[in-house]
Amino acid sequence: MVSIGGFDTHANQTNSGDTTTGAHAHLLGQISDAVKAFMDDLKMQRKSQRVVGMTFSEFGRRIKSNGSMGTDHGNSAPMIVFGDYVNQQVLGANPEMPGAASPVDNVPMQYDFRSVYASLLEQWFCVQSADLNKIMLNNYQSLPLVNGLACSVVTGIPGVGDNETLITNYPNPFTAKTVLSYKTRGGHTLIQVFDTMGRLIAKPVDGQHAAGSYTHTFDAEHLPSGMYYVRFQNGAAQQVRTMMKVR
Repeated sequence: MVSIGGFDTHANQTNSGDTTTGAHAHLLGQISDAVKAFMDDLKMQRKSQRVVGMTFSEFGRRIKSNGSMGTDHGNSAPMIVFGDYVNQQVLGANPEMPGAASPVDNVPMQYDFRSVYASLLEQWFCVQSADLNKIMLNNYQSLPLVNGLACSVVTGIPGVGDNETLITNYPNPFTAKTVLSYKTRGGHTLIQVFDTMGRLIAKPVDGQHAAGSYTHTFDAEHLPSGMYYVRFQNGAAQQVRTMMKVR
């Protein structure tokens, strides 16, 4: 494991007038150059097929910059997985960033970072699913990160990257209660509700389902008015939608 500091960019994250330049852009350039140099060395030694790399951080950043041309700690952040056997793709949709967001608002989490760890254990280290659930102590979804040839298993999982609507709510906006309508392919199905600070507010659905369409009435009478994120997870498939509670 290697580390690089400097990403705690509460101030002077970008240059004034050009957000593509500055400290943050320089840091990302360093990461890019380092990963390329590392992979070039591995290819020269003919060992690149034995290695998968991953970037991670203990914090993300907020939606909107603060008054010091920086961003504060946030709940969501991208992770980069690289290597010869890694599937070349982007998992997750562009997050919704409300125009009225303040410097304290967060981008909603789409994939739990532990799902990335679980997927690498399964698809690169070839840990069996029964053992994986004991290690991770929860139903963390399997994401198609690594080519199935690595462990001779099929990792092209349906439901990732398509445009199918998996969860909606009606009415939206709502005053006290709203009906969550969701579609599952079967197996463990999870629905979570987060506020704009990234805090888990509720877990309306968490259990095994037969394939099909379902509804659940979410009672938010005790919650303050404002925007919330509802997150659906079923196997590798996930989707995040916004909900609005009004007076």
